[in-house]
Amino acid sequence: MATLLARLNAALYHRRVGPSLVAALGLVYACAYLNHPLFPGTGEPALTRGWWTWTDQQRYLAEATAIAEARLDAATFHYPIGYPALGALFCSWLPANPFFIPDLLLVLAASFAWWRLAQRWLSRGEALAVGLAFIATHRWLIVYTQIVPWNTLATQAALLVGVWLAIAQTGPRRLWTLAGLASSSYLVRPIDAVAFTPLLVFAVMRLDDWRARLTHGIGGGAVIAMAVIGAGLINHGVFDAWRSPYEVVSAQAVGFFSYPISYKLYWLFVDGGTFFGEVEPALLFRYPWLVLALPGVIFWVRREGLAGAAGAAALGLNWLFYVNYNDLLPSDVYRFTLIHYLAWGFPLLFLLAVAACRHGWRDWWVRAGGAAAVALGVLAIGLRLEENPLRVERTEAGWRMPAERPLLIRFPNASAENVAELRVDGRALVEYSEYLVPYVSSDLQLLLGTRTAGTQLSVAPGSPLANAEPQVGHYVWCWRPALQRLRAVCR
Repeated sequence: MATLLARLNAALYHRRVGPSLVAALGLVYACAYLNHPLFPGTGEPALTRGWWTWTDQQRYLAEATAIAEARLDAATFHYPIGYPALGALFCSWLPANPFFIPDLLLVLAASFAWWRLAQRWLSRGEALAVGLAFIATHRWLIVYTQIVPWNTLATQAALLVGVWLAIAQTGPRRLWTLAGLASSSYLVRPIDAVAFTPLLVFAVMRLDDWRARLTHGIGGGAVIAMAVIGAGLINHGVFDAWRSPYEVVSAQAVGFFSYPISYKLYWLFVDGGTFFGEVEPALLFRYPWLVLALPGVIFWVRREGLAGAAGAAALGLNWLFYVNYNDLLPSDVYRFTLIHYLAWGFPLLFLLAVAACRHGWRDWWVRAGGAAAVALGVLAIGLRLEENPLRVERTEAGWRMPAERPLLIRFPNASAENVAELRVDGRALVEYSEYLVPYVSSDLQLLLGTRTAGTQLSVAPGSPLANAEPQVGHYVWCWRPALQRLRAVCR
């Protein structure tokens, strides 16, 4: 076996292997694209538009077409211009699928960065085996996040390439390249550019002296500022405002951090059944190898030093924002495939988990991380959020609620459609940023977020809820083994 592996590794270092792997991956991607169940133009007549019937994809296509025809206006301009502009380059050649070539190139760029990172920690044979294993075991994740057009394909490729460059390159060139990647990300998804901060800080601080750090740091900042100003000018030219309506809605109407991060991590990674009634396993039980991400990240930092720490911080910062994006809920992960927000981190974490198990076990810190991962897995098996009822007082205007947040409110036997009739201190509530509701069919229930100030709950005039009695409570943490979560791993 050792001899066979040695021969395989030697063969993989042949100069023609790299181009052959790229060509093979490109061919596999093209076949997966054309045979995707949502590929436009196939299937039942009602489904011939495929993923273009989805709201986001429909808007990408409309905006790309408008850019190609030089008629960008408020009716067609929705998402930041970067990703639709890539599709616009191919609208005349592939009008039905203008994002095929850009998406193919982005996936190849991300795969190249992953491959180069893998070779730092594994042999080429091991890296190839890990890559094939990931593709074989994560088909659903790949099909719905790397084939269907999403603008996160562009920012995820940029982030993965940036992580590799932070480790592999040195000198001013690294800083300028990272600044260019951050700028391009800002033009696609502004929030994703924030994740480049640790990489940029590392690149600046690794320059030879303070003069170089100051000179090149200002230059890199100017590159990013140009992207910010350019995007603002485009928005102002179309909407007469520096931020587009989409950016305003994302930051304010939907928003971030309205619910405790412990709740969001629990809902997404441990159990989405609490409040949301999600029946699909949470991410930690769908992909149980995620518990090894902890020793994997420790291995990364121990092996690459500050460069690894900067890369880990970039991944962590990106995930911190998206895990705490109020619109990313357990039901969204599977029903609306919003897992594309986090998808770029899975191949990297999978690689790190394998590398830590393969080559990091001799390191005391990696072993400590492995022990912590086992403890984390045991905790996840039984960790629960359970409802604790609270007292609510009836008043002339409605009901006086506790000031505690998050706060669970339930109206038994009332329709969920009546949620729009609820008021807090006399004002209507904004979904996501101020409250959440489950997607599953149920009685009226909502969870007030930390942004929802006020203690007086009331209803709109004439609402059938006026005579109802709400049940109010909050969640408390407890631990009790839930073996059904383990069974989900074996499904």
